[in-house]
Amino acid sequence: MSPRWQKLRRDAGQYRGRLAMMVVAVAVSVFGMTAVLTAFSILRREIQTNYRSTRPASATIITHGVPPVLLAEIRRRPDVAAAEIRQTVEVRARTADGSWQSMLLFVVPDFRRAQIGTVEHLAGPVTPGEGTVLLERTSGALLGNTKTVVLLLPDGRRPVLLVSGTVHDRSLPPATMEKTGYGFITPRTLATLHLPAPDDALRLLAAPAPYADAVLLRAVAQNVAQQLARRGVVVDQVQVPPPGTHSHQLIMEGILALLLVFSLLTMVLSGVLVSTLLNGLLAGQTRQIGVMKTLGATTPQLAGLYLTLVGSLSVVAVGLGVGPGLGLGRLVAERMADMLNFTVVSRAVPLPVLGAVAFVGFLVPLALAWGPVRRATRLSVRSALADFGAAPTAAQRGRVDQALGQLPGISRPLLVSLQNALRQRRRLLLTLGLLSAAGAMFLTALTLLNSWTRTINDAFARRRYNQEVWVSRPVATDSLLRLARAQSGVRTAEAWNLRPAVFGQPGQPFVVASTYADQRHGSLYVVVAPSGSRLLDMTLAEGRWLVPTDTTAVVLNPAALAQAPAGTRLGSTVWLAAEGGPLRGCQVVGLAREVATPASLYLTAAGLRRLAVRPNTANVLRLAATPAAAASLETALQRAGHGIWRRWATADYRSAVSDHIYIFVGALLFMAALMAVVGLLGLAATMSTGVVERTREFGVMRTLGASPRTVRQLVLFEGLLIAGASCFVALALAVPMAALLCRMIGTMAFRTPLTLTLHLGPWVLWLGLVTFFAAVATLAPARQAVRRSVRAALSYE
Repeated sequence: MSPRWQKLRRDAGQYRGRLAMMVVAVAVSVFGMTAVLTAFSILRREIQTNYRSTRPASATIITHGVPPVLLAEIRRRPDVAAAEIRQTVEVRARTADGSWQSMLLFVVPDFRRAQIGTVEHLAGPVTPGEGTVLLERTSGALLGNTKTVVLLLPDGRRPVLLVSGTVHDRSLPPATMEKTGYGFITPRTLATLHLPAPDDALRLLAAPAPYADAVLLRAVAQNVAQQLARRGVVVDQVQVPPPGTHSHQLIMEGILALLLVFSLLTMVLSGVLVSTLLNGLLAGQTRQIGVMKTLGATTPQLAGLYLTLVGSLSVVAVGLGVGPGLGLGRLVAERMADMLNFTVVSRAVPLPVLGAVAFVGFLVPLALAWGPVRRATRLSVRSALADFGAAPTAAQRGRVDQALGQLPGISRPLLVSLQNALRQRRRLLLTLGLLSAAGAMFLTALTLLNSWTRTINDAFARRRYNQEVWVSRPVATDSLLRLARAQSGVRTAEAWNLRPAVFGQPGQPFVVASTYADQRHGSLYVVVAPSGSRLLDMTLAEGRWLVPTDTTAVVLNPAALAQAPAGTRLGSTVWLAAEGGPLRGCQVVGLAREVATPASLYLTAAGLRRLAVRPNTANVLRLAATPAAAASLETALQRAGHGIWRRWATADYRSAVSDHIYIFVGALLFMAALMAVVGLLGLAATMSTGVVERTREFGVMRTLGASPRTVRQLVLFEGLLIAGASCFVALALAVPMAALLCRMIGTMAFRTPLTLTLHLGPWVLWLGLVTFFAAVATLAPARQAVRRSVRAALSYE
């Protein structure tokens, strides 16, 4: 072995503590990045594979009956691969706690021959018998895993369906998340319920590419709708959801992309730590470098020597971090898949993902190590041999000491600790950066949670009602209000109109909605609130609210604006159709800041009448009332012959919305923990390097009477000062980071930014955590400062 490689081996043994810190820092970052990339690659592939494995409809046409002969003609069209008639009925089902939750019953004529919207049978017969239901697997947790399902029909009847088995529909979001159960029945079972005939949904699978460009799919759907209309079939609505895309896919991918960015930041921070540690190591070997150059070593040889050391450590770190990262990433993927109601069929991670992790884990430390290596190895022989430490010049020390000495009321130990911390400003900045990044991530996560909670609280506080009762058919407004106000416990009651709608363009034979097969995701409503409503306090982002004389004016909430044609803004004209009525142009006079609400366009009663919807009727009662009063109102409505479609308690809806943020906040806190590990390692490395550089200084101090305890306290104070300063920097970084995330997460979830909410509590918590762990990280360097005898310290070079 050549002398330089023998030196490298001796250095590895001599500096094994620092080198171990390098390996741990890089391994932690590789671990986090591998976990995020693994989860991202698996989930992105599997959610699309799962969704498309159900053969979801390319388009759905809502009609009132398609003759079998006409259905056969549609199936023979060259642009249609398959066509089936389905029906969907919304009822309510009793849960384990005795409450009633919405339930969608999907009516499938032939389970064995179904080609569109297929399900995986988990237990029981493929085709449920008459009077039985196949439950979607997530519905059991919502309904109580019972053997029977008690339904509540609009007229108050409570039939019981036997649960014959379970299925898995990968195209549906979890029942527990949506607070809606899912069941699959046959037409014979539907007939036993004696419900009004539901609309037919003609589901189409386009050919040859069922999930091609949305423009092509819209053209196919409109052509089929025209064919139906020519044959006398009434077409209510044409629906084309985003092609082959799960309803929650874009939000999931956006969140994972953010986590990937943060994992890359952690990787960069670990590289900074490697640079800091290597810089300290090289500072102690400057005279050795001068000796090696005297003996003939060249700058490239020396640079290659130290870069080989860093590269070898990076290889070890990648090997240590990849395996656990793969395990965690697969676990996260399976948990998130379960949360979104699909199954991870393959846990395989693409080789390019592993290659990217290995490349970044190897390259980033090398790239950030190049600066210290280049500076140290390019020193001249004279400069290297004349080096006696990395202390600043006397003039610099004098200016700093003079400025610190003028601080009022500062004790001598604290003053010395401040002076020591400022001796190596570059190293101080690097350490502050590491700890500040971890603190900023921690504060950002908790600020995001507070902002989400406040946004939801504000949104529901403006809804001054706590119950919603939907009737199955529009009823005269006076009749609804009379029944509602007659119930004891109803403080306020208002009759509202919420009708399904769709954006369109003039000249289109049929307007096309973006609604999914569950008839909820991607839906759009026109809403008419009573004039002078006391149950809704609407906040406008732009423009004005409606006045009773408005006939062509609309106010859009953010979700509706996201569905509107591109370029829609205040003052634009949008074309609307409601309940299959004519297309009418309306001017956008206001943009509402409304969250946790379906896509809604607000009109006046005159504006709704213009859309050919019958005036002086309503289909929703909004109540400020006790639950018992809402239940008695439901009974009164049923006795009056008005069927009840659904009854919501706003608290249930609020709970469902609030739960969506916790997994993302947990992921951010996980990233903060990884950054904190790297930052504390950086602090320990900085203190250890500083102790080594000041070994002779500590010897002089002890000669002049300083006790070992005093020296330890100086080192400990220095570490705590750096940790405390990082908390203030973290706070300054967290505010813009949290503002950016509030905008991004709010836009993804609600199409509007979250309300940025800052509290002192998270900062105090982080200050306590980082102070405690900084004290732990500094204890070893503090003991190291007094480990040598005075004689050994004075003779140390």
